[in-house]
This record gives sequence, C-alpha cells and structure tokens, in this order.
Amino acid sequence: MATIRNRGICPCPRCTLPLSKIHLMGTKRDRIARTALARVDSHQRRQLISVARKTIYQQNYDVDSAGIERMLKPQSFVPTSVCNYLLINAFTSLSILRRMPFLIDFLNSV
Repeated sequence: MATIRNRGICPCPRCTLPLSKIHLMGTKRDRIARTALARVDSHQRRQLISVARKTIYQQNYDVDSAGIERMLKPQSFVPTSVCNYLLINAFTSLSILRRMPFLIDFLNSV
C-alpha cells in the first residue's frame, strides 16, 4: 500500500485498472481486466522508482515536480522503496502472508 499513490489514476492496490473503468467492478470484464492488469513488482518498476528517487535526492527535484509526475503518475506509483527480504511480489495478496506467520515474525524482528 505504501507504494501506491492516494487518489491516483489506478486506485486498486492489486491491479492497474484505471479509475475511469471502476464502474465495471464486479463484471466478467472486470475480473479478466484485473487478472491481465495485475500489479507486478518487476525490475522495470523498481528501476523507475530508483530513477525517481535519485532525481529527487541528488538533483533536488520536488516530489510533486512535473518530471517526477510524468514518470510515476500513469501507474499511480510513489517514490517509495520497499525492502524485500524474500523475492516476493510487493503486491501479493495479504492472505498469502497470513498463511506464513514465520515471515511476519521474521520481518518484525529486523
């Protein structure tokens, strides 16, 4: 949740379904779209966030500057880096994490 923009173009934490299609929620087309547009913690997303963070911290750009907005706004990203101790998708359903209490204990102990 920390990596998704509040009131962004794509408000769903699990997929990149645009706000303009939210009225289709619950339909067969919606289920297909959510599967096809699922958010993935890919190398490209991480690289995009890394470039945005370097631009902010090293070149002193504002977080809401036009350049940063052009990079991150289309997919409702924010320049937040999430540390993954395991190679899991940052957008994985919390139900999976609930079935692995040892993981939550491990992350809390760090």
